[in-house]
Amino acid sequence: LPIFNQFARAAAPEGDRLMAQARYHIAMSAYHQGHEEESIRSFSTFLQEHPTDSLWPQAQRLIITARYQIAEKAYNKKLYTKARAHYEDFFKQYPLDSRAAMVMWQLAQIEVAQKHWQPAIDAYTRLHSKYPYDHYGYRAGFEIGKLYETQLKDYEKAIKAYEKVQGWPFRNQAQASIQRLKRKELTLHTPRIFNTHEEGHLFAEVRNLKKLSVKMYKVDAETYFRKMHRFGGMDALDIELIRPDKEWEITLKGRRYEQVKQKIALPEKAPMIALLHVSGGGLQATSIAIRSDLQILSKMNRETVFVFAIDQRQRKPLAGVQLLISNGSKILYEAKTGPDGSYRLRDRKLRKHSDLHVLALHQGSVAASH
Repeated sequence: LPIFNQFARAAAPEGDRLMAQARYHIAMSAYHQGHEEESIRSFSTFLQEHPTDSLWPQAQRLIITARYQIAEKAYNKKLYTKARAHYEDFFKQYPLDSRAAMVMWQLAQIEVAQKHWQPAIDAYTRLHSKYPYDHYGYRAGFEIGKLYETQLKDYEKAIKAYEKVQGWPFRNQAQASIQRLKRKELTLHTPRIFNTHEEGHLFAEVRNLKKLSVKMYKVDAETYFRKMHRFGGMDALDIELIRPDKEWEITLKGRRYEQVKQKIALPEKAPMIALLHVSGGGLQATSIAIRSDLQILSKMNRETVFVFAIDQRQRKPLAGVQLLISNGSKILYEAKTGPDGSYRLRDRKLRKHSDLHVLALHQGSVAASH
């Protein structure tokens, strides 16, 4: 580069080909080093001084690319005001450039990054209107619906926007979004096991439902374990002919098409295992809720079973906890934890059993391990 600069400063005949090449390579050096502003000045000098050189078209294209890269660098550094100015200037100067649609997309992304939802929708709308059959135009149409749905929560406008989307794969995605917004939904989720001093609850995620019917069935953990020899699978119990221990209704306040997360509180604070069946609008879901102060830590190997029981509320070992140990088909051992809250079993017969399940019971509280 110093040699090229020295050569360029030297006197040369008008139209000297070597002078043109030197100036071009000076500009290229700045361009490849990421010095876009400097490369633009050098390329501009080249264009002005050598208008008939064969490298003139390439230099012109590189000036345009350098200006685009200046905008991209500002965007990547989150200098959104500066990036917007450069993108808008680029679009104004080169409206027919192949990156014009991409520039309009980036202008919309600047608004999204700043959580300016309505300006973002306006920017996407301009892009979709100017390039309706371009990839970015198709995508912009989909993003309009997505912003109305997820950010502005205007589901009617979201559906109308989705209905206008064309082009693969965004049309398919838009149609799937319309179907999701219009159909009824009901799912049930229990976040964790609750202690007796906490308000136990579940969450129902619903859409397009006005009312939920809740039925609670208490489960006798010991009876269930002695029959099934494992703790899991309670949500598959056949409850069709069983009378619920409690039932109540919940009126939902969500708008049409809106997904609502409805909290369902357990009606009792006593230790229990309960199966909750929730229904509405022809849909139904079940989940298990557990309120218990008992926790066990267990370790098993080929000849040993070790169980340690803890009172979670008082944070201390728990003596006298009833233990049932099953191999998945029958109860192998019944025992209780000692004064230190632990139970240890050594038996070579355990080598025959690779799938052991432990159930712990204490004053209504329950814990299990596998």
